[in-house]
Amino acid sequence: MHETHLIDNILKYLKNEESKTRRKIKKIHVTLSEFGAITAQHFLEHFKEVTSGTKWSGLTIVIKKVKYGPEFEITKINFK
Repeated sequence: MHETHLIDNILKYLKNEESKTRRKIKKIHVTLSEFGAITAQHFLEHFKEVTSGTKWSGLTIVIKKVKYGPEFEITKINFK
């Protein structure tokens, strides 16, 4: 499934960012293209499903829709 693969890659990226900074992530900001195949609701459903019972389950996600650009992009990470 495309969404599960996407979320697995996101979690690898976040784990790497925490490792580099040695700080826990509390919030991520992402953009989703209006022309992309995934909606905000669909993304959040899959994210919650994949992260259920993990340290990422309580992560705050701020989603911004953009008209043009990549289908999905992490634009900012807030650390604790």
